[in-house]
Amino acid sequence: KIRSLHDIAFKMESCTEEEEVYDLIVKAATEILSFDYYSLDIVEGDYLIAKRNSNNIEVNTRVPKYEGIAGKTLKTGKTIIVDDVSKEIDAIPSSSKIKAVLSVPIGDFGVFQTVTVESGSFKRDDAELAELLMLHALGALERIKKTREIQFLAFHDSLTGLYNRTFFDEEVSRVNTSRNLPISVIFADVNGLKDLNDRFGHFYGDDYLKTISRTIKESCRHEDLVVRWGGDEFVVLLLRTDTEMAEEIVSRIEKNLSKIDCFAVEASVSFGVATKRDMLTDFHDVLRNAELAMYSKKRELRR
Repeated sequence: KIRSLHDIAFKMESCTEEEEVYDLIVKAATEILSFDYYSLDIVEGDYLIAKRNSNNIEVNTRVPKYEGIAGKTLKTGKTIIVDDVSKEIDAIPSSSKIKAVLSVPIGDFGVFQTVTVESGSFKRDDAELAELLMLHALGALERIKKTREIQFLAFHDSLTGLYNRTFFDEEVSRVNTSRNLPISVIFADVNGLKDLNDRFGHFYGDDYLKTISRTIKESCRHEDLVVRWGGDEFVVLLLRTDTEMAEEIVSRIEKNLSKIDCFAVEASVSFGVATKRDMLTDFHDVLRNAELAMYSKKRELRR
């Protein structure tokens, strides 16, 4: 059984999605460990959600993450064997058939539970084999999570969560086609961020920047690409959008920025707009024109 579990562990090492790991857990639990009744519960927000379960017995498909035996297992990080469910105060059995429970944590990800219809069915050997399986599953899930985080950071700004310049460049090379014309660009620069940082500190300035970035994002359409260009600058890419529509979006952003009232200063951003109308125009010239238009607005503000 241990050798077979290691074979499953080897397969887990090549998984790229959590769902693949869930399937392998079930495969090992049923085919190698012979657990006929099971539930694989994964943390989602404040709940444990059953991602996999046997069809031959009722299970709790959604429960608060720290309730019941599963919740206790998650909270303590320790395996729990219940020989007689009727005598366990924390038990919330989903079926009257359930007599004994083996509950094994999968780190902070969730809990694997197997039950039987006879009391005192689980031995320490069963627990140790299940723990070995969940240890391998935990390693696979942590690797997938870390890989996803790395991929996210490769194309996203860590402060605002917006796409970064690297992603913008790749996206432009993909969408800079005639079918997406006209293509408009909004170039935005936050006014007075340095003074704000000097007066109140960089953490205050970061909160200010995050609030402005969120407002810009929420003011745009779902299909618009909002990017943190760098520092206090943002760029919005608008496909099949003429200058007039781009200016309307700017007006909507400015209206929503004016509603921000949780800082010591009024939210102030300068915007510039430029539009690519034909394929003869270089996109980088359009981007440069939007930036120049933004600086022109910024100079007007200083007068």
